[in-house]
Amino acid sequence: MDKHYVMWIKADCCFCISARDELFKQKVSHTINIMDDDLVRLDDIKEKWRHSTVPIIVYREDGEEELIGGHSDLKEWFKNDWVCANRN
Repeated sequence: MDKHYVMWIKADCCFCISARDELFKQKVSHTINIMDDDLVRLDDIKEKWRHSTVPIIVYREDGEEELIGGHSDLKEWFKNDWVCANRN
């Protein structure tokens, strides 16, 4: 399975930095796109995912994409993923 996280951020956003740190902490495959110099493209991404703030975090697996959301959504994602993985 090809599991990967993609995140669009602004460099000075404290929630973006915290989400970035969480991805490193979880040791998952990820790509971080710093959008400070491409705000038009960032607006397009916000519109595509219907998510108006940064960070915008997406989970990709086997060609499918799922919006996780922002920083607090990512924390909850990993909390729930860990609970499910350790249930048995």
